[in-house]
Amino acid sequence: MWCCSPGSGSWPGSDRCTGPDCAWSRGSWDGRYGGPTLRTSEPAGGRSAPTPCADCSGSSAAAREVIDLVRRIHTRVHGTAPDGRPYRADDPDLLTWVHTAEVRSFLAGHQTYAPRPLRLTPAECDAYYRQAAPMAEALGARNVPRTSLEAERYLARLRPQLHATPAALDSVLFLRRFGRTRRERLVVGLLTNASVGLLPDWARTELGIQRPTPIRTGWDRPLATAVGRTLQWALGPSRIQAAARGRLAGARHRPRHAHGLPDAGRSKRACGRGGAWPDVTAEPPPQE
Repeated sequence: MWCCSPGSGSWPGSDRCTGPDCAWSRGSWDGRYGGPTLRTSEPAGGRSAPTPCADCSGSSAAAREVIDLVRRIHTRVHGTAPDGRPYRADDPDLLTWVHTAEVRSFLAGHQTYAPRPLRLTPAECDAYYRQAAPMAEALGARNVPRTSLEAERYLARLRPQLHATPAALDSVLFLRRFGRTRRERLVVGLLTNASVGLLPDWARTELGIQRPTPIRTGWDRPLATAVGRTLQWALGPSRIQAAARGRLAGARHRPRHAHGLPDAGRSKRACGRGGAWPDVTAEPPPQE
C-alpha cells in the first residue's frame, strides 16, 4: 500500500519492509500479483482493495483472517538496515508509524478531493481516527492516535527522525515510471502529482520534488479530480462498499454495547462512500 505514497521508507527501517522492492510493489509493476493497484483506498476514491482493506471494510471474520495472515507474515520480515540498525516488520512503533501516516494520508486525500458535501467535519475526522485505531492495535501497534490533534502531535514528535532514505527516493522514481503503456503512465503521473501535493513542504523538499503551489492547486488537483471520478465511474459500484453498508445497517438495529470496537459513524458522510470505515464488528443481519 505504500506504493501510493512517495514518502515510503521515511521511518528508520520501514524502507526495508515497504519500499519498491517489496512483493506488493513488484506485483503492481509487472502484473505478476494482479496488475496495477488502482483500488487502494476508500476515502480518496470511493473504492476498497479486496485484500489490503479487508481489515477495515470487510466482515469481522474477513478482518480477523487478514489480520492473522499479516501478523504471521510480519514475524518473518526482519533484518539489518544499511546503517547497522536492526528492523522488524512487527515492531510496534513501526506499525504505529505506518498506520498513522497511512490514515492521515487517506483522510487528507478525502478532504481534498471528495465533493464538498461528502467531506468530513472535525468531529467526523476524529471518529475516523478512532474507528481505525483498533485495526492497527490488532496488528500490534501501540499508542495509536485517536484524534486529528493526536495524529498531528505524534507526527511532530517524529519529525526529527524522518528523512528521505534511498528507498524513498527509489519509490518516487518507481512511481514516475509506473505503467505498462503510455496511457497508464500518463494517468499514474497525474495521480502521483496529486498525491505529492498532499505531502508537507519539508517532505517534498527532502524528496527533491519541485511542485509550486499554483501548479499543485490550479493544475494537479483539477486534473486528478477528473481522472479519479472517471475511474470511479468506469469501475462501477463497489461491492465491498455495499456489503459494508449492509452490515452497518444491520448493526443499527442492535444495542451498541454488543460490539467490542467503537461505534461506526452514523452520518452518511462518516461512513460508506468515502468517510470513516464501517464497524467491522458488525455482522450481516440474519436472513429472513
